[in-house]
Order: sequence, then C-alpha cells, then structure tokens
Amino acid sequence: MNGDLEIAKNKFNELTKFRTNYKQLASYYIGSIFFKEGDYNTAKNYFYASYRENQDVSYTKNSLLNYSKCLFELGNYNLSIKTLEKLKSEFSDYKLEEVNELISENYFLTNDYERILNYLNSLENKSNKEKQKYKFILYQKGVNNFNNGDFKNAIKYFRLSSEIDVENIDLFTKQSMEWLRHIS
Repeated sequence: MNGDLEIAKNKFNELTKFRTNYKQLASYYIGSIFFKEGDYNTAKNYFYASYRENQDVSYTKNSLLNYSKCLFELGNYNLSIKTLEKLKSEFSDYKLEEVNELISENYFLTNDYERILNYLNSLENKSNKEKQKYKFILYQKGVNNFNNGDFKNAIKYFRLSSEIDVENIDLFTKQSMEWLRHIS
C-alpha cells in the first residue's frame, strides 16, 4: 500500500509541473495524500497551489478548507482563522457549520478570550460544541477576574456561564455556582 502511495505521489507531482486541466486536481490529491500521512507542511503547499489554480470551484473550496486545516495542525491558528474567514466570504454557504467550528476551535487555541467571545457572540446558531467552548471561556474569564480581585466582573461571567444550557456539561455550571456562593 505504501508503495502505491509513493507511485501516486510521483504521478500527481508530474502533473503539477505543467499548466494543464489536471494541475488543480493533481495538487489537491497529492495534498490529500500528504495530509493523511501527517505531513501537514507539504500538504499545505499543495492545497494552496490547488486553490490558486481555481479551475474547478469544488476543488477550489475544498483546497482552501484543507489548507486551513493544515495551518491548524501546524499551530498557525491566526492564519488558519484568516483563511477560514476568506472561505466564508468567498463561498458563504460552503460547509458553514464545519467552517464555523474550525474558526471557533482556532480562536479557542489562541487563548485570546476576548476574540473567541466576540466571535462566538457573532454566531446566530451555535452548535453544542461551540456552546461548550462559550461556557468554558465565560467560566475562565470569571476565574481570571476573581483571581485579579475584580469580583463584580467575576460574578457577571460566572452567572453567564451557569446560564448556558449545554448537553452533558454540568461541571462548569456546578463550579460557577460554587464560585458565586463563595463570592456572594
């Protein structure tokens, strides 16, 4: 099987060297192989090349999405966010739920609570996963405010966190209520 992948990579790579109708497809598929192998840096380059070819809109969209997934895997969260936002602006209905979840996951991993809260507040319909992140971030903001002696804002964030109804996540509600009892 591994030998077949090497043969496929070589064949696809040959097709990427010339300006043909197959260049975008070849770049996309070789990027997919490298992605599956965990070589995200190489995959990223092929997905970006496929995106830039822009011959087939289906491959263009998928290439940009996979490019941002590679950036995410490489820890380049801010560029991944920019790429996903570009995807949303160019192809507004394309895999919207997946794109929104990837954006929120990228924001979440930046540890920039204000940015993630602003982003999550901007979403009209939050998935259960996004609600969990939202609840967690509000709780963390409350803890940070409490530790900094800003009890008024701590209470605000603990209350907000405890009011968010999320399936299978009682831990933060209980902890928020405990902090509120402790502060009040």
